[in-house]
Amino acid sequence: MEINITSKEQYLEYVKSPRVLIDFNAKWCGPCRMLSPVLEEIAENDENLVIMKIDTDLLPELAMEYKVSAIPALFFLKNGEVVGSSLGFLPKPQLEKLIKEKLD
Repeated sequence: MEINITSKEQYLEYVKSPRVLIDFNAKWCGPCRMLSPVLEEIAENDENLVIMKIDTDLLPELAMEYKVSAIPALFFLKNGEVVGSSLGFLPKPQLEKLIKEKLD
């Protein structure tokens, strides 16, 4: 499931899910736009994964909470706890491997 987060309340609704991938991004970011279709494919193939897409321009306070200094920034959460992170674009095979390592 892929969700565009538009509020802190919406974020709180999903952040405690068993398997979460948070994608901090921005519309103007080239690598973020390259990563977007990769995340869409992964979301389609993994119904137990919640992918939260958070625009850092819309919700800068959430980006600050995670100490995001560059985008795209990915955070892997298991039951609400951060278990890993990654910075920059990743090809699908690498991202799938990271998801498996961190969230399975």
